Amino acid sequence: MRKKKAQEAKKRADEATRASNEAKENADTARKSEEEAKQRAQECRVAEENAKKKLEEANAAYQILLAAEQELRAALDELHKQEADYKLKANQLRERSQDQSLGVVQRNKAANELAQHESQDPLPLSKAKITTEAATKKAERAKIPAEQAKIESEKSAKQASDARHRSEDAARQAESDRHDAEESHRRAEEARVASEKAAHEADEARKEAEEDARKADEARREAEARAEEARGLEQDCVNKFNEAERLLNEILAKGGEGGKGSIWFIERELAEVRKYLPKRKQ
Repeated sequence: MRKKKAQEAKKRADEATRASNEAKENADTARKSEEEAKQRAQECRVAEENAKKKLEEANAAYQILLAAEQELRAALDELHKQEADYKLKANQLRERSQDQSLGVVQRNKAANELAQHESQDPLPLSKAKITTEAATKKAERAKIPAEQAKIESEKSAKQASDARHRSEDAARQAESDRHDAEESHRRAEEARVASEKAAHEADEARKEAEEDARKADEARREAEARAEEARGLEQDCVNKFNEAERLLNEILAKGGEGGKGSIWFIERELAEVRKYLPKRKQ
């Protein structure tokens, strides 16, 4: 029984050892996964920072182009205004020079002013307008890829931010899994130690029981040997008693008269001894 219990305890200890080893492997794997997840999270944070920098650069470039476009539009608006003012003044002077309701002096004055006004060279204004219009169109064209780059940078920054959040969540989950795995390993290790202790105690009990059985067997064999020896002595006594009784009977059968007192004494002794003989021997 104790041997069976010892075997069962050893089996449980072996199972606990396997469970502990498996839990340790799981804990090691969880720690490695946690390290990898934290590394990915760090890489995602760096990628997010880079994406934010690129977004800032794209925004800055877009703002510069936007400001330049606004300045060019303002300049172009000013040129358009100057051109419109030039035409308006020319029309007003022309009308005054032709207005018959005005005096000759006023009409002549308007005509002279018109001549002076139209004598001004319109080329710089026209050239400036053309140049400004071309620059404005160029700025508009440049703004398109800059705006697209800004949109792409915003998209990349958002993706990087989402990836960072996911990686940080994964890192936290990996850390939690690592804690769980380490706790499982701790419990499995405690169970292993307890099982090995129980197996050791059961083995010691088995050894003690086997030693007790060995001693009991030795005592049994010794008792059997003594019993056999006692049986031999008993048989020897019976044989001697029988021999003495036979000799006495022979003496009595011969009818000898001498030594009747001794014969009586021997008969009495034999009768006394017979009382103590085993019944099967009487």
